[in-house]
Amino acid sequence: GRESEEGERQKKIPIPPVLQPMAAGRWNRLRVLDVHSLKLCPDTSASLFSILPPSLEAVNLMANRFVGAKGWGVLATRMGEGGLPVLKRLTCAFCDLIDSEAVPLFRALPSSLESLDLHGNDLVGLPGWESLGERLGKQGGLTCAFC
Repeated sequence: GRESEEGERQKKIPIPPVLQPMAAGRWNRLRVLDVHSLKLCPDTSASLFSILPPSLEAVNLMANRFVGAKGWGVLATRMGEGGLPVLKRLTCAFCDLIDSEAVPLFRALPSSLESLDLHGNDLVGLPGWESLGERLGKQGGLTCAFC
């Protein structure tokens, strides 16, 4: 009946490439996470960000415009608590960040970060850029892209 049809359908659904390392038991060794343009919503992004492995060296969140305060807050907390100690590249281009999301995120950037891409975040205002400036003042060697 219907249960066997449902079971067959579930078997045929491919695992999205971004989740394949987790499905294969390699999540804790993952070095690069590319979820650009996935339209992550606040709940999904918060769930994902809360389990990011400490092995990550690069995270690409480009064009995820719906992460919201909840998702960005979880990412900021994760970074601020030292949860991403080897993160070198963070791409948040075209994510529609606003000051209330950007300020805590920028303050929490890990000292290991070497590259930050913020292109297209035109809604970030003076408070957000000032918080990034303060963070950059404490950290040498970080390259930022803003335009």
